[in-house]
Amino acid sequence: MQKKSSVRFVCIGDLVADYYYNDKQLTNVDGGRSKFNDLANLGKMGNNCVTFSACSNSKIGEMLCIGLKQCNVDITYVQRLNIPSRIYNLVKEKNGTYRCTKKCPKCGKSTWYEESFVRYSDIKSLIHQNDVFIFDSIKLEDIENMAQITSHDILLDIGSISYLSKIPPKTLKSVLQRKYEIVQLNQKVADYLLEIFKVNSYEQLKNFINSNLIIITLGKKGAYFLTKAFSCSKSLILPAKEVDTLGAGDAFFSTFIDEYYKQNKKIGKNFIDYTFNRAIQTTRHIVQSEGGRGHLYKKIKIKEIANTCVCQDFEIQNGR
Repeated sequence: MQKKSSVRFVCIGDLVADYYYNDKQLTNVDGGRSKFNDLANLGKMGNNCVTFSACSNSKIGEMLCIGLKQCNVDITYVQRLNIPSRIYNLVKEKNGTYRCTKKCPKCGKSTWYEESFVRYSDIKSLIHQNDVFIFDSIKLEDIENMAQITSHDILLDIGSISYLSKIPPKTLKSVLQRKYEIVQLNQKVADYLLEIFKVNSYEQLKNFINSNLIIITLGKKGAYFLTKAFSCSKSLILPAKEVDTLGAGDAFFSTFIDEYYKQNKKIGKNFIDYTFNRAIQTTRHIVQSEGGRGHLYKKIKIKEIANTCVCQDFEIQNGR
């Protein structure tokens, strides 16, 4: 199974920076958000990848571009604008989990903004016939973008109910009924959909999500797979030593995307078995490194600037 996919994977929307904190001590900065992590993983696997995005013209924006470029993602169409940076702060708790906030732990301010500066309508003329689009939420902006993508494959990776909970059930059902190639949900999202659609089993979600493959990730328990022809579950065994589980789900999804297109969208039990085994090998490696992309490239080192909060700008010490 060494064929190379002939498609180009695409993301739309403004870039996001992840800041990692241990208490109020900044330990790492890197690019974040699931769809861009998916794209970075796919680029490292040798796929053709591009993002149509905007980011700050500060060193924060430069850092985001460096990370994607290191993963062979085409950043030609990333606009560097005089805008704030979308920053997601992940504060490590004593139990090893993260508390996520858009407020800076150092100064208490937020530079986050909701609406992207780049939409599908802005870049329609730059789209290729073989483009495959990756989305990681279905907030209004994403729904509007997807509505205009009528002749391309769409992949959907939902790991949070924060936006889902704002969508009326009727609208949510309509959005999920459009055609997808692969949809990945984590257990929290899948259980939320069970409640909203008033059903009792993951198997019944096939009636509400129009996708060739539905993946429900169950953390350390493994994953559940739903296809139009069959359903199955797979157990996951992770190493005893876990540094950080962030990014594991994104890399898992990326592996299935990569293999799905290499195999010309053919899904059988052998495909699930092979790809799951390949994915967990990657996952075992990821959880032993820090951050969502710690397994993809060397840590980008930054230096804080005197009298300037790190959420506003910083210096890059090892730019490439």
